[in-house]
Amino acid sequence: MATSAALTPVHADPASLWADATPGVPVNRGEWRLFRMLEEWGVRVVPQAPLGRYTVDFLLPDQAAVIEVDGVPYHSLPDQVRRDRFRDAELQAMGFVTIHVWSNDVYRCEGKVRRHILRRLARARGWTLPGRRTERRSGTPTRAR
Repeated sequence: MATSAALTPVHADPASLWADATPGVPVNRGEWRLFRMLEEWGVRVVPQAPLGRYTVDFLLPDQAAVIEVDGVPYHSLPDQVRRDRFRDAELQAMGFVTIHVWSNDVYRCEGKVRRHILRRLARARGWTLPGRRTERRSGTPTRAR
């Protein structure tokens, strides 16, 4: 006699679960990994969020930020770079900070991705990050508080 657990389908790829939950929206493993990272950091995140005429990979509503996970083969093509810049300009005109991370960095360099996201937010919003060097008026560097 089979148990109910044996009858439950098992998805080896968590991205397939997410894609099943949002029909018609392609979700890749890099996006899934970043989604988990953002959740672990305690950030409120909306995946595959509609903004105007675009659907963005991730919306961080509390920071008015958009994060896109870009694959190197596609997003380094000159035509796609132009389209990405145009899209970024439109999203920025709507008041959103746009942040791009490379999909291969999401897997290899979580710390680098985190620092990049924090630095982009800090620069756009005028925040001072703890531990960052700032310049005193005398020109002597000091630690930010």
